[in-house]
Amino acid sequence: MLVNGGADADAPTAAHIIDALSIVSDAKINDTVAVFLAGHGLNDGPTYRFVSTDATGAAGKIRASSIVPWYAIEEAIDQAKGRRLLFIDTCHSAGAYNERLGNTAYHANILAYSSARWDQEALESVEYKWAFHTCVSGGAQRGSRCHTSGRVDTLRLNEYLQKRVPELAKALKGEQNPQFFKGRDAETYTLAVVQ
Repeated sequence: MLVNGGADADAPTAAHIIDALSIVSDAKINDTVAVFLAGHGLNDGPTYRFVSTDATGAAGKIRASSIVPWYAIEEAIDQAKGRRLLFIDTCHSAGAYNERLGNTAYHANILAYSSARWDQEALESVEYKWAFHTCVSGGAQRGSRCHTSGRVDTLRLNEYLQKRVPELAKALKGEQNPQFFKGRDAETYTLAVVQ
């Protein structure tokens, strides 16, 4: 886990993120892999890039060596075996980003969630993180579409986020619609059992 404010070895720098992604590619057929990226993202022409904490600029552009290109994320998820989940919660991730994410998910048989529609910026608020956490941890009320019979599965999580995130955005005077991409043969499975 790479987080801001932790030890230097745990900082989400471009090098640390790429190293962490290389671990993901070692997953075996009986493993479940979940990659959750939260922070800033940008579209550089047709290519999405995740902006790391050590991103630096030169001549009005971010240096390529200080950001994580989409192909590094895609390659790690694609090489992993077993069940694969990808969560992308970044701002400025419009345009080609969701199209590529959808194509990757479909062809690699992964389940991918993005925080916003292709033509939207992801609004920054701690409330959005709590929508995901509330559902998976069992904090959402029964009947909220988050869980049934005490189980949160991949489709129920999507249904909950589709309802809850736009409600939160509206309260903040914005608009945000999360997206869900399912691989052609990806199965629905339980993420959590809640009390």
